[in-house]
Amino acid sequence: MTRPSSFRLRMLAKVVLGLFAAQAAPWAMAYNLGSVSAEGSGAPLPTQGPATQESPTQASLTATEPQTIISQQYISNNLSPAADYNDIAAIAPSVWNVSPNGAGAGDAPAVTMRSFQDGQYNVTFDGIPFYDGADFTHHVTAYFMAFDTKDMVIDRGPGGAAMLGQATYGGTMMMHSKDPEGTHGVTAYAGYGSFATKQVGVRYDTGMLQNYGDLSAFISYKHMDSQGFLTNNPASRDNVFMKFIKPLSGDSALIFVSMLNRSRQNLSPGALLGPGAVGVTGSVPNSMAQNGYNYGYNNNPGSQSYWGYNSDQFKTDFEYLGYQSRSGNWQFDNKVYTYSYRHDASITNNPNGATAAFTDGSIGGLGVDANGAPLAGATDVGGQYQLTHYRSVGDVMRFTRSYGLNDLKFGLWLDHQVHNSTGQVVDFTNPGAAPSGLLLQAENSTTTTIQPYAEFVWRPTDKWAITPGLKYNSFTRKYVGGALPADPGAGVTATPSFAANKTWGAMLPNFDAHYYLNDQTAFYGQFAEGLLAPTWAAFTHNSTAAGALASAGSDAAQKTKNYQIGATWKTPDITLAGDLYYITNSNFLNRYSAGAYSVFQDLGTATFKGIEGEASYYIGHGFDVFANASVNDSASPNGVVQMAPQNTAAAGLTYAMGPYYASLTTKKIGGRYAGQDAAGNPVHFGSYAVTDLAMAYSFTQKTKVDVQVGNLFNRQEPIMSVANGIANNNPLFYNILGRNVNVTVTTSFF
Repeated sequence: MTRPSSFRLRMLAKVVLGLFAAQAAPWAMAYNLGSVSAEGSGAPLPTQGPATQESPTQASLTATEPQTIISQQYISNNLSPAADYNDIAAIAPSVWNVSPNGAGAGDAPAVTMRSFQDGQYNVTFDGIPFYDGADFTHHVTAYFMAFDTKDMVIDRGPGGAAMLGQATYGGTMMMHSKDPEGTHGVTAYAGYGSFATKQVGVRYDTGMLQNYGDLSAFISYKHMDSQGFLTNNPASRDNVFMKFIKPLSGDSALIFVSMLNRSRQNLSPGALLGPGAVGVTGSVPNSMAQNGYNYGYNNNPGSQSYWGYNSDQFKTDFEYLGYQSRSGNWQFDNKVYTYSYRHDASITNNPNGATAAFTDGSIGGLGVDANGAPLAGATDVGGQYQLTHYRSVGDVMRFTRSYGLNDLKFGLWLDHQVHNSTGQVVDFTNPGAAPSGLLLQAENSTTTTIQPYAEFVWRPTDKWAITPGLKYNSFTRKYVGGALPADPGAGVTATPSFAANKTWGAMLPNFDAHYYLNDQTAFYGQFAEGLLAPTWAAFTHNSTAAGALASAGSDAAQKTKNYQIGATWKTPDITLAGDLYYITNSNFLNRYSAGAYSVFQDLGTATFKGIEGEASYYIGHGFDVFANASVNDSASPNGVVQMAPQNTAAAGLTYAMGPYYASLTTKKIGGRYAGQDAAGNPVHFGSYAVTDLAMAYSFTQKTKVDVQVGNLFNRQEPIMSVANGIANNNPLFYNILGRNVNVTVTTSFF
């Protein structure tokens, strides 16, 4: 499947216009913002101090909680330009990422950190939290790409009061965008790889435009098209990103960022395994045995597994206008932002749950959809058209006032999101026939977040930093309108019965202490409380019909307490870091599969504890060795925590000398529960490891060739389940992404 070219041409036109806009302007070195940072004052910053030469991950001497810093050098040498932030984060301890269709070729179904799933940890971009108000997830492949990412900080703690976001107790993945180059020029890349994956991109830098008040900017356009690792799972993507920095009088600047993204995918929920496989009951077809271990969808329009009936289209944008300044003892950082997400989807009632159409003779012998609505013909394929759309507008405001060695930090995060979703019955075989258009559910809601904070960093000596802080978290979810079906078969709809709106709020104290034993060694300890409002599904109290907003029937907020201690030792050649953590959650929502849908089960009290460590050593002559590991324990007396690996480990060797770069890395994921079988029991998977190879050669300072080989030893086995077939409720499985090769040529003209 290929995308229409009109959107691509419009994006290219914008790039060309940007080239001509600054074609005659002079340029100079990029403006140095000094103390003004993209993350904003009050938030953790990348490491300061000595660092090893080429290690993919770095611990921080300045952080008050466990941080792994992933550099731009690692991103550019080890990942394709189309990779998303989950692919970047995967190398860090306690992080598990699965990309079943290839990097950037579909939303990743499993990204966990310290046993928390997406929606239970925080994600920020240049210091701005963003999320889907329905369940606090982040739709990773619909926003930012590796080509525009400067670095990432994987912060595995709740942060201080200044760490803003919805689910900070699970940690924060912090992305930072690249800055404009200091000189005028163009960078372009082209790549080709496994699964007929084609990538092209171009970036134009204006340099510093002295005739425009030292304005500097860049604009980039990227296109990716892939047939995908899974059969009949094509994906394509077009993305534009631009950033402008305008220095003002004194130590201050304006920053404007804009991103526009369009993507399309046909990502399968997995494939059936035959009798005897883990979690499988009864006699079911073995789709992988019949069609290959990379089976996704088929080409049969009479089947529930037809790829043409199961598709997703995404349209997103993200913009912010920032003002940063420093005057005397004051620092100020403000970002006004907006972002939106639109997802148009079509899905059959039982994708990959059976090889033939899903039929049921309970209504006059005719086929029915999963909600009991009759189809036009007995063997027609039924399903849904789904639409999700939301837009957030907000502001992140941060102040810092210095008093000698001490700092008072305070600020405010405001966010308002309008969220809409609908689901309608469709007869794919006869789109114009009844019951097409029957409303399954409709939701119009808003969310409003208010988070003021204050913290004081007291430094009694130059070795100590003691920080008490307080943040108030207020989250309001308001039902505006819509309908849920009272009797889907009869086509009758009714307003759901739940409170029109509700606010969850709490004062959240935190306390941390940081101590420098010497210039190479630091210790820290931390306590913090957290609050996460229930998902939309839990708020509706509705779990009646498949396809409706399933729920655990609980609208209680998740309340957490985090405790952790750690230490870092860092020299120019060696880094050692380790930590212990303990987290309690009073109303933990466990996400798991039920049919083709995700539901949430309130496990009540859950505890999360573990130990994490990372190390690196620069051997010399360009060689650097690194390793990290974690032991993660999650438990609840009321059930098994899903998607929670018992441990993770990574190790590798890198070489960088002159024009050559190479790395060999292995990531191991421990045993975990990931899905449920036909009887509702959790499905357990054993540990597995994947080894990746990356090589690069720079012909000149301006031209480089990158070769990346993923899953070098072509490991093949099922590793998780995120959905079940409706007809028999047997789990659908994802395999490890097969061996894949990507070659990219990048050249610059400056």
